[in-house]
Amino acid sequence: MEGSSEKVLEMYQPEVNQAAEMYEITSNFGNPLELLREAISNAYDEGATKLHISCYLNDDNKLIVKLVDNGEGMSKDSLIKNFWGLGYTDKVKGSADTIGEKSHGTLIYLRSEKIIVETFHDTGAFRSEADNPLQALEEGELFNFSVEELSPTSKKRGTEITLVGFNQNVADNFKHDVMRDYIYWFTKLGSFQNELKGYKAKDFTVHLKGLDYDDSNQITLLEENYEECKFGHVFPPTTRDYKELLLDKGKNFFKYYVRKWTGTNKVQIIDRDSKVKEVEYQYVIYYEGDTIKRNYNPALKPTGRTEQRTLYRVADRYGIYLAKDFIPVEKVNNWLPRIGDGSFTHTTALHGFINCQEIPLTSDRSSMASTQPKLADELRKSIFNLIKEIGKELKDNKDGVFYMKNNYNALVKEYQDDGSSKPSIDVPTPVNSGEELTGQKGKENNPPPIKTPNRPISPVLPVNSVPPVNPPITSIDREKEYYEQRVNRIKGKRYFEVEGESIVSLTSNNPYRASYKRKVYEPDNEAETYGVFMKLYTLFPDLFPFSVLDYSSHKGIDLLVSYDNVKNPTLSDRIFYLELKYVYRGRNFNHAFHSLAYIVCWDIDRTLRPNSRVTNNVGEEALFTMEKTGKSVNYYLKQPDNPIQIQILPLKRIIEEKLGLVFKR
Repeated sequence: MEGSSEKVLEMYQPEVNQAAEMYEITSNFGNPLELLREAISNAYDEGATKLHISCYLNDDNKLIVKLVDNGEGMSKDSLIKNFWGLGYTDKVKGSADTIGEKSHGTLIYLRSEKIIVETFHDTGAFRSEADNPLQALEEGELFNFSVEELSPTSKKRGTEITLVGFNQNVADNFKHDVMRDYIYWFTKLGSFQNELKGYKAKDFTVHLKGLDYDDSNQITLLEENYEECKFGHVFPPTTRDYKELLLDKGKNFFKYYVRKWTGTNKVQIIDRDSKVKEVEYQYVIYYEGDTIKRNYNPALKPTGRTEQRTLYRVADRYGIYLAKDFIPVEKVNNWLPRIGDGSFTHTTALHGFINCQEIPLTSDRSSMASTQPKLADELRKSIFNLIKEIGKELKDNKDGVFYMKNNYNALVKEYQDDGSSKPSIDVPTPVNSGEELTGQKGKENNPPPIKTPNRPISPVLPVNSVPPVNPPITSIDREKEYYEQRVNRIKGKRYFEVEGESIVSLTSNNPYRASYKRKVYEPDNEAETYGVFMKLYTLFPDLFPFSVLDYSSHKGIDLLVSYDNVKNPTLSDRIFYLELKYVYRGRNFNHAFHSLAYIVCWDIDRTLRPNSRVTNNVGEEALFTMEKTGKSVNYYLKQPDNPIQIQILPLKRIIEEKLGLVFKR
């Protein structure tokens, strides 16, 4: 119609300042160690079995971080878009097989003065470099990077990344012990998924060398000059015999108490289509006494020590963490109810993780702030109830730590009066597993028992090397279950094989010959270390310059030994102590050095440095030393006023170095 006007609806798309967006995300990474999390996740997703991480200061005092993996490598297109770009990824969104999906993680590499990437892929080999990328982004410009094709290497696969001048050359966080602690708590290497039934991790290890790593005292057998860090978060062995714990440790038993719960729960939410949706989460929760924590976690700040900045307190680290991809994201202690005996809350006695794959994370993966409020609220309520049930079990059950504390005198009297048998341990089921037990319906005051651990146990050998006594079996089903647990445990352990022939002269004319082939499994505790030691002592007597005379774990030091009268004829009539340890740590050693000649252990704590002073619980000091002879390395504790050099014999290193045996699984 003449004179009329029609409105024109104009459509637009939002414009994005790419440089500003990249700079913002790069700046959001708060902890420079998040670099390790992203490097480990990327290597794991690319099918690597090994990732080498090393740090050093070059001649210009610039912090260099090198990341070398043996994964699939990157194609040229993937290098250009996925590595250097923003928001591009080949990962499948929501997949349980890969970590992350935003393609933001590698932006933390941009906090370097120079980045060098060399990658070897089926489609070719490429080198790429960028100089001062963060400076360009600060100035509002996208940075430039080069890509050149390298001569292909037929067999080599993987990626090597070198970061020059990372983190403005501030290197405090890149001390070896700090890095190791971080990767076991906040990266995929420290995943807790192996604690859950039905979850199995890939074959993956990290080989680590931090700034102050002194490899002169390390025998890193698989990879020279690096510490090998195996997959899996570190938890202590669970308590199996609560009666023995109570009688052995007395009123301090709760400091050594360990219990474990695992399972799967579900919560319900209303999705965007107004339909009910079930969201699943998995949990692994330990209750750990304070002494146990300090025994297995060398990074914990010793009580009363304030000068060690790189260590932390129990309250700083422990509690319950929410996780995604089995990587902890955020501690949620504020979600938890009070549990305990009434005197104080025991939240930091908990060491646990809740994994939920439905949680969307912030761009730097440091928070669940992006999670839907309804999902967060349902998770909070479910986790609250889960911990409440755990607290109730610990208070009401006879083997619960709070019950044992509140009834200590009565239990001690009962156990002392009935010394012939041990209290049987209930076989609990997961809390809030979503399955109702027969006979439990409507019994709110009688919650279902909680699942006991399937992880390795620490049996205590009685006097005179009698094998461990197991708790009485009260049913065929329980015996079968216990049998299956032990079989599954053995199947998952590493072992080495020994094959040979033995000849024993029974009389001058009657030699006994026998061929043998033995599997020897890697130990998980002191008792199993003793088993490995006795096998090696029998098969390879030349490795041990002494004869075993007596064994007792009841009181005092474990073994009496005499010097071998062939190798040490002047000392053949002298008898000394030999102490067994699973891992010798150089602290909390509960024996005097007097008359002690040997310490046999599975391994030596790699935080123990040569020429460092070690102490025992009575205040004696000794110097931890290492002596190299060719390729052989010997370890000693020395005291200026003690003529005996206490030799430490780490069985793992003897097996791999001197015998050249390789562990299998």
